Amino acid sequence: MQEHFVGSINSPAQKAAIAALRGPQTCVADMLNEYSRRREILIDGLNATGVVTCKKPAGTFYAFPNIMRTGYDSKTLAIKLLTEAKVVTVPGVAFGKYGEGHIRLCFATGIENINEAVRRIGSFCGKLTT
Repeated sequence: MQEHFVGSINSPAQKAAIAALRGPQTCVADMLNEYSRRREILIDGLNATGVVTCKKPAGTFYAFPNIMRTGYDSKTLAIKLLTEAKVVTVPGVAFGKYGEGHIRLCFATGIENINEAVRRIGSFCGKLTT
């Protein structure tokens, strides 16, 4: 019983999902456009640092920029960005040894937050090159 209550989708949620799929889909296109806009702001901002480089992800709301030019490993940089720039990231090494040299950022937040994070990361990176 517990598995069906916790691990399965209840009937009302299933009916709501069907209604959402059969209903107008303009909200999906609107959200796709909004996420594309957010992605562009983040990726362009990261690449503008001249220190962090990032390819444009095609199917997610996460960015996985290369941070090797910072001189820090991913865990150290994530801690420094948190404590010094007040930006939360996930060290790439959390995703396995091949994630080292990267951090993960999420752009499933408001434009204001993304702009501020980009500004703070840019400021942090600016201090690395001086």
